[in-house]
Amino acid sequence: MKRFSSLLLISLAIGVLLTACGEDPKDNPVLQEAFAVHTEAVNIHNEVMSQIADIDAMKSTMEAEMAALDREDTANSAKIRSIGSVISQSIAIKDEMNNWMANLSEVPGFDDHDHGHGEGEGHDHDHSHDDAAAKLTPEQVLAVQKEQLELIKQMKVRAGSILSSGNALKAE
Repeated sequence: MKRFSSLLLISLAIGVLLTACGEDPKDNPVLQEAFAVHTEAVNIHNEVMSQIADIDAMKSTMEAEMAALDREDTANSAKIRSIGSVISQSIAIKDEMNNWMANLSEVPGFDDHDHGHGEGEGHDHDHSHDDAAAKLTPEQVLAVQKEQLELIKQMKVRAGSILSSGNALKAE
């Protein structure tokens, strides 16, 4: 264990020295891979944002429908619960997306890219442009990017499920 710790410290020190010595991050193959993963995550994020816009529209319609249902009629209770569940899920996915965006970190040396929104389009990008990622080794940056990609992929699946549930309720 001691040997592993020593090797880890040496690896971190070498990574810091290489970065500090002015090596262009864009020449680092691990950071290039991290940027490719980041780009994929941002592209999926844009798809999920479109799904969330559809979910928001559906949520408004469902809220109006739920308000119109007679809560005293027991025949409506299952539908009211189902609509309430979809509304809760739609709120949760939006909160999740806001958290994901707030925690999205750039790849050091690649933070001058465009996230695919035209002027005035999209949303506020409040993700991290601080020095925290610059203090990580390229391998750690890649691991962070892969984790962010996995999270956004999971969100895409959940957003699709919410839309499917809402559309199924509309069909009833």
